[in-house]
Amino acid sequence: MKNLSFTFIIFLIFVFAGCMQNEVRQKTEDDSKACEYAQKANNKKVWANYLRKFPQGVCAFIAKSELEKQSNVNPNEKEMMSDFIPCETGCTDPETGYMWSSISPFDMDWNQAYRYCSKLNENGYSDWKLPTIQVLKTIVLPNKWKSKFGDTNRFWSSTHYLNDRAKDIVFSINLIDENSSSHKALVRCVRNTK
Repeated sequence: MKNLSFTFIIFLIFVFAGCMQNEVRQKTEDDSKACEYAQKANNKKVWANYLRKFPQGVCAFIAKSELEKQSNVNPNEKEMMSDFIPCETGCTDPETGYMWSSISPFDMDWNQAYRYCSKLNENGYSDWKLPTIQVLKTIVLPNKWKSKFGDTNRFWSSTHYLNDRAKDIVFSINLIDENSSSHKALVRCVRNTK
């Protein structure tokens, strides 16, 4: 009886392993097809959709590169500025009450960004912080491919993981991403005025 149970358990393990292998194979095929389609289409929306579905896919690096490249090549894409809050030297978002600093003067890694915000003294305030990903998401302007302040670049959040990775947002494609802390991005620090 024990041999029969053991044999049955081994059989179940093989069946389960076969199912997992099929699932992995299917995901790999789907990833390859989506990658091929995205490369042919080569537009911002298709690349963004690819990254949402396959954030670690075979074309993830190409997709991120293309999105950043295409976002910086759109001088003719002028949108009505009435949608944006002017924020050259700091501003307050009337919807949330958060006060946002001006943009950092240069791209920086995550540790530099964290220190930059904790040491920032702007508009008479010194209680600035690097925003969490939830707070940073409050300035996403849906369907406009920019932040509420007209930002299009990649910006760091304070959301950090033990594997030395942190969350950021690429406003030009409304993409929440996760990168190595050594990656470079801009910063808008935040203070809670409530």
